[in-house]
Amino acid sequence: ADPHWASSLPFRERLMQAAPAQGVTSRLDWSRLVAVGSTETLAEEAVDDGSLRPTCVEINSGGQVFFGLLSSPTSPGQEEAVVMKFCNSRHLLQSEQM
Repeated sequence: ADPHWASSLPFRERLMQAAPAQGVTSRLDWSRLVAVGSTETLAEEAVDDGSLRPTCVEINSGGQVFFGLLSSPTSPGQEEAVVMKFCNSRHLLQSEQM
């Protein structure tokens, strides 16, 4: 797939087409990060006819959740998805398994 074509798609579509990122339990190469969106971004993103598409993202504790797209190190033009959560309490963060 052409990476320029992928980047012209709405973030939601790119996220749906992305494969889950592999190897995220070890150190992640953040230079591969090509796009980021928040839960609010997904909830507000409009479809082609201008209407909003419903989104349901449940988060059981405080903090801010972001969805990231990484360029694939093995498949040029493909993207991998990651979920990142930031909060001010380590205990809140550890209460969820992502």
